[in-house]
Order: sequence, then C-alpha cells, then structure tokens
Amino acid sequence: MPNDPPTQAQIDLLWSDVIADMDSNHPIVANIVAPPGNQPPGYPPGQTIYHYFTVIGYDTLHNTVLIADSASFNGWQIYWLNFSQLASLIPPKGYSA
Repeated sequence: MPNDPPTQAQIDLLWSDVIADMDSNHPIVANIVAPPGNQPPGYPPGQTIYHYFTVIGYDTLHNTVLIADSASFNGWQIYWLNFSQLASLIPPKGYSA
C-alpha cells in the first residue's frame, strides 16, 4: 500500500485479502506506521511507532479486524481495530496476503 492515504482500490483489496486469508486460516502480517492521533490501543502517545502486527480475525458486522500485537503496549496484546484505521496505518508500508 504505497499510497498515503490509500486509494479506494487498495482499501477494497485489503478487505478482500483479510476475508480470504482469515477464511483460509492464514493470518496477515501488517507493517504499520502509527503516528500520534492514529494509534492502536495502548500505544505510547506522542510517538510515531513503526511496528509489525498480525491480523488474526475479522467481523463484517462491525467492520473490525482482530489484532495480535506482540509489543503488548500497556497490556494490549489482542484487540479489535476498526478496519478503516487498519487501512490508514499500513501506508506507506505493506502487508502479507
């Protein structure tokens, strides 16, 4: 996902990849950039964090993804993240699919 913000086509492909990979029991590894104001739960405020985490599930009803985060910032190791936030965290890096 080289475009920041990502294009709608890139966002649609990410959602499609999440569903296909999770339905095949294959997690997605995402390389993220989390700046202040756009951070997952527990991340240190005021810092930009460059990190990898794993998408291990999804919920189409709530448009969320389940994250396994080895950093465990403030104890948050498994958490739900809004899909649009996931899509905004990946650029300009990438993810495995």
